[in-house]
Amino acid sequence: MRKIKPADRCYICGNRVGSTGELDHFPLPREVGGTNTEPACRSCHDMKDRYTLHGGKGVNMHEALVAITGLWAKASTDERILLAKMTRLAAVASHREKGGA
Repeated sequence: MRKIKPADRCYICGNRVGSTGELDHFPLPREVGGTNTEPACRSCHDMKDRYTLHGGKGVNMHEALVAITGLWAKASTDERILLAKMTRLAAVASHREKGGA
C-alpha cells in the first residue's frame, strides 16, 4: 500500500499533506472496487467524506452546483453527461440526508 510522503500535496486543495494526511480512494471509492489512492489533507478528506451535503459545516449544495455548472460551457458531451449524473447523485444523497424518501 502506498504511504504518504512529507512532500505530498493534497489532490483537492494542493496544500502539503503533512503527517496528518490520509490516502483517499480516488477516482473510485473503495466500496465500488477503487484501488487507486491519492494523498489528501485532513480538512479536505473530512469535507469530502464526513460532512453533509445540505449545509451546516458541510458542503453548500448551491455553491457546489454553481461551480459545476460553470464547467458546463467547456465540457464535451460525455463530460456533461458525467457532470449531470454526479449532480443528480449529490442532490439525491443530500435529500436523503435531510430525511427525504
